[in-house]
Amino acid sequence: MTESTERLHAAARAYAEARRAAEQGVGEPEAGAEAVHRSASDLRARILRGDPAPLAPFLSPADEARLRADPASLSFCVQGVLARLRAMEETDLLALPDCGEGFHHRLYEAALAARDLEEL
Repeated sequence: MTESTERLHAAARAYAEARRAAEQGVGEPEAGAEAVHRSASDLRARILRGDPAPLAPFLSPADEARLRADPASLSFCVQGVLARLRAMEETDLLALPDCGEGFHHRLYEAALAARDLEEL
């Protein structure tokens, strides 16, 4: 192994050990301290809420800047998703995974009536 690979493995092991300890409640962070791990969904939600707190412990400054400039969110695709579902025939919906046993009928009707994905 090269020296850089060894450093990478050591950093990954340290991160995994800290995460495992946090999941098991061992060495819990002090009150008010951030958790060891945050999901990508949580980080995106913080950005979409306009939370100005830096994400430095979880993302590099370059990754944070890229995510803040262009956060991914299904909310930006609502009209496209609903339009595609509305353009489909019931038989098209039947071909989707887990749309058997009459679910495709309910999905078709819901797509026609829904104003957003929450209603769907």
